[in-house]
Amino acid sequence: MTTQAFTSGDAAAPIRRKLAALRRAVRLWLCIDGLAVLAVAAVLLAVLSLAVDRTMRMDVSQRALSLALGLGVLGFLAYRQLVRPLARRLDDEALGLIVESRCAQLGQRLISALEFSRLADPEALGCSAAMVRASIDQGLRAAAAVDMPGTLDRRRRRRRLAAGLAAAAVFAGAFALLPGTMLLWLERNILLGDRAWPQATHLEVLDAADGVIVCPRGDDLAVRVRADPAGVIPSLVMLEYRQDGGAAGAEPMALVGSDLFSTVFRSVLAPLRFRAWGGDAETPWHDVRLVERPAIESLDLVSTPPPYVGKGPQPLAAQGGAGLVLAGSTVEVRGRASKDLHRAELAFDKGRPEDIQLTGPREFRAALAGDRLRSGTYAVQVTDAESLAMRRPACFVLRVVPDEKPVVRAALVGIGDLIAPRATVPVQARMSDDYAVASADLVYAAAAEGAKEPVRARAPFGERKDIYGYKQAAAVHRLQVEPLRLSAGSHLVLHVEACDNDAVSGPKAGVSGSFSLRVVTEGELQADLLRREQESRMEFERLLRDQQKLLENSRALAAGLRQAGAAGLAAQDRAMLAASEKQQRLVGGRALAIAQEFARIMAEVENNRLEEDMRPVRDRLQNGIIGPLHEVGRRGVPQAADLLDVARKSLPDAAAAAGPPAAGSGADAGRQGGAPAALAALADAAAEQERLVAAMREVLKHMVKWEGYQEAVNLLRDVLKAQKNVSDETFKEYQRRIQKIFEP
Repeated sequence: MTTQAFTSGDAAAPIRRKLAALRRAVRLWLCIDGLAVLAVAAVLLAVLSLAVDRTMRMDVSQRALSLALGLGVLGFLAYRQLVRPLARRLDDEALGLIVESRCAQLGQRLISALEFSRLADPEALGCSAAMVRASIDQGLRAAAAVDMPGTLDRRRRRRRLAAGLAAAAVFAGAFALLPGTMLLWLERNILLGDRAWPQATHLEVLDAADGVIVCPRGDDLAVRVRADPAGVIPSLVMLEYRQDGGAAGAEPMALVGSDLFSTVFRSVLAPLRFRAWGGDAETPWHDVRLVERPAIESLDLVSTPPPYVGKGPQPLAAQGGAGLVLAGSTVEVRGRASKDLHRAELAFDKGRPEDIQLTGPREFRAALAGDRLRSGTYAVQVTDAESLAMRRPACFVLRVVPDEKPVVRAALVGIGDLIAPRATVPVQARMSDDYAVASADLVYAAAAEGAKEPVRARAPFGERKDIYGYKQAAAVHRLQVEPLRLSAGSHLVLHVEACDNDAVSGPKAGVSGSFSLRVVTEGELQADLLRREQESRMEFERLLRDQQKLLENSRALAAGLRQAGAAGLAAQDRAMLAASEKQQRLVGGRALAIAQEFARIMAEVENNRLEEDMRPVRDRLQNGIIGPLHEVGRRGVPQAADLLDVARKSLPDAAAAAGPPAAGSGADAGRQGGAPAALAALADAAAEQERLVAAMREVLKHMVKWEGYQEAVNLLRDVLKAQKNVSDETFKEYQRRIQKIFEP
C-alpha cells in the first residue's frame, strides 16, 4: 500500500491564510488602541500643564521640567502601548490557541490540524497517515466555518477609538474656543517662551530693594507680601523658596490683616531665594542677602579707686563674675566693635539706655562715677551704619563695695579681771584695714559702785603716732588707773577703737571686744593671787608625783631588761615603755603651763603695784620657779623622752626573740646588740628623770617658801591695816571728846 506524501504548506495553507488575516487585524487593533491611549494621555497632560502653569505661574526651568516629564510619560506609554506590543511575534499556534479559546465549537481541531500539517512522514513516527489526513481535513472544515477576525473584542476597540477621537476633539475644541489661552499655553509650555499669563491679582514683596532683602545672619526673617487692594485679593498665597546648599519647598503664607501675607524663616544661616504666588499672580524671585550683626570684639573695664586708697587704675574682669569696685571709684568702660558704628548705648538693670561717646569708627567709651556707679548689671548695645544692632547686648556686672571698717583685736597683758586702785592696765592691740589705719583710741568707762552713769573718756592709743597710716598697726597702751580715783567695788570697762582713712563716706571705726575689770582692795587682790599660787602649787605637786612614777617605771623596765637579757622585754613591758614616753612629753607641757601661770602672777603683782620693790619678787619667782620650770619643760623633759624613744626603738624584735636562733646566726647577733643599747638608753633616761625630780623638788621648795612669804606679808598688811583702823578710831574718839569739852 502506498501512502500519499504531503507537506504542511499544502495541507494547512487555508488555515494559515486565515490566521495571517487575523494577525493583520490584531496589529491594526493594537495601533488604534495605542494611539487612542497616547491621545488621551497627551490631552490629560496638556490640561494638567495648563492648570498648573495657569495657577502657579511656573518659571522657565519649571516649565522645561514639566515638558520633559510629559514627554517622558508619552514616550513610556508609546513604548508600552505601541512599540512593545507590535514588536511581539504572534505565530500561528498562538493565534490558533486564542481562536479556539474564543470558539468553543472548534474544540482542538484547529491546533491539531496545524500541528499535524508539520509532519512530513507520519508513519515514521508510528502514526497513521490516513488518520493525520482526516484530522487535517476536519480542522480545515472547522476553520472554514469560523470568522477569525470576528473573534476580536470589537466593543473595546470601539471604546478606545472613541476615547482617542474624543481626546483629539477636546484638544481641537479647546483651540477653537480658547485660542488665546491655548496659544499662550503652547508658547509657554511647549515652546518655553516668557510671555506671562494675564492676571487680576498683583503681589508686592515688602522690605525689598531691587529684588534683595537684607537679613542679619542667624536672625528670623519675616517675608511680607502685600496684595494690591485694587485687584483681587487671593485667599491663599504660597511662598516658594530655595536655599543655597539646602532644601527647597513651598508653604502657605499667613494672612495678616486684609491684604498682607507673612511667613517667618527661623534662624536664617544660609542665603536663599524666594517668590510668592497666589491667585493668578506671582512675584519675581527675590534674593536674601545675609549680613553680620555688629559684635563687641573687646570690652575693657578699668577702675580708678579714690585717691586716699593710694592705688592707680586697676583692670576689672568684664565677664566671668561680678567686678568688685570700691565706693567712690570711677569705672571706665572701653570697647571696640566688629563694624563701623552709628551709635552706642549703655543701660543699667533694664533701665532706659543712654548714649555713650564714640571715640572712633568702631570704638566707644563711657565713665561711671558718682550716682551712675551702682551695684548691678550693665548692658552695652551698639548699632552699625546699616542700623543693625547686636543680637544680645554685652553685659557685665559690678558690685560696689563700701570701705570696710578696721579690724581690731585687743588683749590685756599681765593683768587679770581684778585690779587694784593703783594698777597699770597694759592693753595690747593689733589693728588692720584694707587701706590704712589712720588713728586709734582707748575708750574706757569707769562706774563707781552705786553710781547711775559711768564716766566715759578716751585717750590716743599708744605712745607713738608713726605706727599709723599703714594697713596694719600694733601697739601697747598702759592705762593708769590711779588718776581715775576708783574705789573698791568700781568697774572699769574698756575697748580699743580704730578709724580708717575713708575720705569718701567719712572715717569708719572698728571696735575690739570689751574688757570689764573690777577694782578691789590690795588685800583682796593679794588673797586672790595667793589662791591661784596655791592651786598652781598643788598642780605642780601632782606633776611631781607623775614624774616620780615615770622614774620608777624606767628603773623597773631597766631591771626587767637586765634580767631578760637578749630575749628583750615582754609585750606588756614594751607597751609600758611607749606609754612612758608619751606621758613624759606631757609632763613638759604641764610644767610650762605652770611656769606661764606664775609669770602672769608676777606681772599682775607688778602692774597692780602691790610691791614697791619688785626685785625680790622677781628673784624669788623668776629665779626660783619660772626659770627652773622653763628649763625642765624645754630641755630636761624632751631629753628624757628622747632617751625613752631610743630605748624603745633599740629593743629586739619581739617575734624574732620568741624563737631560738641558730648558732652564729645574724638574728642572734642583732638581738644581742639591741638589748645592751636599749638598756643603756633606759639607764640614761632614768638618770635624766632623776635629775628632773630633784629639780622639781627644788622648785616645789621655792613655791612653798613663796606661799609662806606671801602669807606673812598678807598677815603683816592685815595687822598694819587693823592698827591703822584702831589709830583712826582713837583719833576720831579723841576729837569727839575735845569737841564735847567746848560745847556749852
